[in-house]
Amino acid sequence: MDTLRSTAVPAAAAGVAGVAGSFAVVGFTPAFVGSTLSDAVALVTPGVVVTFAITVLGDLGKQLTVAGGVALAAALFGSLAAFALAVGRALGSRAAAPVVGAASVFGVATLVTAAPLASLGAAAAAGAALAVHAGLSGGATEPVDSGARRRVLGTLAAGLAAVGIGYPWERSAGRPRRRTAR
Repeated sequence: MDTLRSTAVPAAAAGVAGVAGSFAVVGFTPAFVGSTLSDAVALVTPGVVVTFAITVLGDLGKQLTVAGGVALAAALFGSLAAFALAVGRALGSRAAAPVVGAASVFGVATLVTAAPLASLGAAAAAGAALAVHAGLSGGATEPVDSGARRRVLGTLAAGLAAVGIGYPWERSAGRPRRRTAR
């Protein structure tokens, strides 16, 4: 249970930070990983569901598709961060998790979006969240105590800081908002 807790929270924070990093760099454009995945979700959704969403839900259907794409991106980046934490734990190195996490997020985000700049923002934010966790952790085998709680809170704070910085930064950049036809 302690290993699950020490992996799940930092991985989720790194996943959210990765999505926020991508959004901070490119905004809501086709290069944003959440936008790309929401478009993919819309393409693979059966026609009956799309028709229902358009006729019954209207604009809410579009918003749910975008929210689903963003959640899918956060889950994808979070699973990559969990893998990086497992690699770091197996190697016994606190520096391995941020490096492996940033590299894997960059690779997958580049494959999904074909936009290296947006992928670099996602990788930097996810790697930073994992680095904060690694910097606050004393070792992989230490029991859960008040120090572990501080690490968890520090990792969550890093993820929230990425979101808090990314959103206003994107809003103030004056980029035109993308409108989807769906």
